[in-house]
Amino acid sequence: MTVLVLDTETCHDGPLDQQLKRLGFSPIYVGDRQSAHAHCEESDVHVLLCDSTDLLPTRESLSAGTALIYMTHIPLSERVMSLCFEHGVNDCWQLPLSDDDID
Repeated sequence: MTVLVLDTETCHDGPLDQQLKRLGFSPIYVGDRQSAHAHCEESDVHVLLCDSTDLLPTRESLSAGTALIYMTHIPLSERVMSLCFEHGVNDCWQLPLSDDDID
């Protein structure tokens, strides 16, 4: 299963990357919304993880079967939750998560 990570914190060498791979996901990392959109059009992306509300794509720009997940290392504020709802985010993750939480 392909996971596209729209990542501004460059976590592709960190624990999340290792955890995703251990759970059988194939993470691909991009650093901007345009690259994420292009990659979603070119291949079958099942999950898009994003760590910045400024970079959240709109639900309309993703395939119908693509899950959009916002991830953060800090507790969510009401403003961030509101932005996530506006963008059609399916879930919000406060990292780190256990394997069971991700799976």
